Amino acid sequence: MYDVLKNGPINLCNLFTLVSNAHSYATRSATVKKLHIKSSRLNLQLNSFSRLGTRLWNSFPLDTRNKSKFSFKMSIKSTLFHILEQEKSYVEVSNAIQLLSKPN
Repeated sequence: MYDVLKNGPINLCNLFTLVSNAHSYATRSATVKKLHIKSSRLNLQLNSFSRLGTRLWNSFPLDTRNKSKFSFKMSIKSTLFHILEQEKSYVEVSNAIQLLSKPN
């Protein structure tokens, strides 16, 4: 499994927190190794890299997140190209996240 919080640059890793580290109790999100979405009161924060990245990472299926780095990259590329092919136009990140979350 590629651990994004241990293998990435330290400055980027500091932007993200696992749900299991954010709460002192067990949650369903913690068991599937999702990232904690920090609260935001401004739209500027909602559209920041750390918030969008967290929502995007959490939208990937667990089996995709558990792949090796190479397999993960190939899976994401094919999935995103498939979404772009279906839409035939520009896709907002928030729309792509919703499309990723839908079961096939």
